[in-house]
Amino acid sequence: TMIFQGFNLLMQRNCLKNVCFPLELAGVKKADAEKRAKELLELVGLGEKLRAYPAQLSGGQQ
Repeated sequence: TMIFQGFNLLMQRNCLKNVCFPLELAGVKKADAEKRAKELLELVGLGEKLRAYPAQLSGGQQ
């Protein structure tokens, strides 16, 4: 597995909005994108950080 160290997070968006962004660009409805984003954030252990902004996360969480 490869983990890139150059983060491509939008600093003005919280975790939930950062994960939703590519889904919405792909045409996924907002409600469906948010549901899937929450599932993905839970999967990686960031379920409690939905409203946190990138600057509020550790490097590993980013």
